[in-house]
Amino acid sequence: APLVRASRTSHSSRSSSSRAPAMAAMSAVAPVCLRASAPSARKSRAGRISSRVAAPAALRTSAVTGRRAQGMSVRADAMKDAMDKYNEITYKIPPIVTAATVPVVAVSLLAKTLTGHGLPGTLLGAIEGVSWLVLPLGLGSLAPRLGDVGKAGDFGEGVKILTQE
Repeated sequence: APLVRASRTSHSSRSSSSRAPAMAAMSAVAPVCLRASAPSARKSRAGRISSRVAAPAALRTSAVTGRRAQGMSVRADAMKDAMDKYNEITYKIPPIVTAATVPVVAVSLLAKTLTGHGLPGTLLGAIEGVSWLVLPLGLGSLAPRLGDVGKAGDFGEGVKILTQE
């Protein structure tokens, strides 16, 4: 479809009645795109924004102090602190509780796949929600014992492995 450009003019000699037939003719053509051209002396908004784009703070360096390296060490310390806090929380959750959430999460995913919704009802929904919260938090205490549970001969041995300290 052809692109029709209309420009704004500041001619006072044209009246609104002389523009009406031209505008009606342009709007009668259905697939035509109508754009008003901006004055050439003015930059477009996208051009103004792209000229102000700066590098992310983590990539900028100070020539005097070398702040980039300092920023990276702060991030490493924050990550170490977060992992320490996760390990503190995850080992407080017994592996048997985390193991009990696995079938609930599996049934929740099955229900979500088949129906588009989670488990029905308030009680099942609450159990599902708690299971989704406990599973990632308790995975750190469950993961080391999963190999031993896999080698267990029967269900009773598996429960015993999950409940021992």
